[in-house]
Formats: sequence, structure tokens, C-alpha cells
Amino acid sequence: MQTIYFKAPWGNSVIASTIIISVIILAASYGPLQMAGMPKIGVKILGIALLALMSGVIVVAYLLSPKGYMITDDKLVIDRPIKSIEIRLAEISNVEEAATDILKDSTRLLGCDGLWGLYGRYQNDKLGNYRLYVRQKSGQVIIRSRDTYVIAPEKPSEFKEALRRAVKTCVIGGTLK
Repeated sequence: MQTIYFKAPWGNSVIASTIIISVIILAASYGPLQMAGMPKIGVKILGIALLALMSGVIVVAYLLSPKGYMITDDKLVIDRPIKSIEIRLAEISNVEEAATDILKDSTRLLGCDGLWGLYGRYQNDKLGNYRLYVRQKSGQVIIRSRDTYVIAPEKPSEFKEALRRAVKTCVIGGTLK
């Protein structure tokens, strides 16, 4: 099978929140920047440390955000700038398009909600504990394996069908619903 790649498209709310959060962090950097220019070494070190921390938040959030989703011969890869997530096709039991309100009333357990995307571990009554890797709040696809994943690829219907075909090809006599 040929590798198939689906981008993680940007939603307007994620674009807006990324800009707003980045501007707030940059504006908040003014004080530490002034501190870094102070003659006292302790104040200077504290200012540099705060600047590094603020910059680190933006960089780490970007590095962990989803760029797209790749279907290979034996796995689904949630593509991120670092530490991509791999789900073995043989472990996937169900693929379905999500209802538009599937993320409603979700609680973030550990993750990011708006800076470069929405990703991490979440929980709600409909899905239980799940892992979210999206850049938009529409067009989600639910993938059930050992864990439940919610992703938002471009062309969700095409993605769902491509993933179903790949799972059936990978798992002889597979039981994908």
C-alpha cells in the first residue's frame, strides 16, 4: 500500500487563539527583557530565565501540535514536528466520523487548548478518556484502539474510508465496524 497523508487543517478559532496567546506572551516578555538588561547579576539571570521560559512555552507547544495524519502499511501516524504518535492498524477496532458536539463538556487532563492546536488527554461523558490531536473543531474522526483518539484530517470522509481499507488489508479477517 502507498502511504497516504492528510493534513491537519487550521480552524479560525485555533488561528485566533494562537495569535492572541503569542501576543500576550510576547507582551509579558517586556518586564523580563528589562530585567535581563539590569546591571545586578541576580536580576539579569532571573530576567533571562523568565524569557527562556516564555519562549519555551511557544516553541514546545508548536513542536507537540499535530501537522497531519499518515496512513502506512501497518500504522496510523499522527504527524508532529517532534514525537509523532503511532497507532498500529492491527489494534484499530473502529473508525467513525464524530458528531459536531462530540468535544462538548470535555475536561482537559493534560494538554494544550489553543496554542497551535488542541491536543493531549481529555475526558467527557460521551467518549470517556480520549486523546485529542486537532487544529480545528470540526470534521473530527474518532479512532478506537487501545485508546480512543479524536483527530481532524482534511477530507474526513476520505480519510475514514482510506483508514478502514488499510485496517482491513492489514488485519486478515479484521473486525472493523
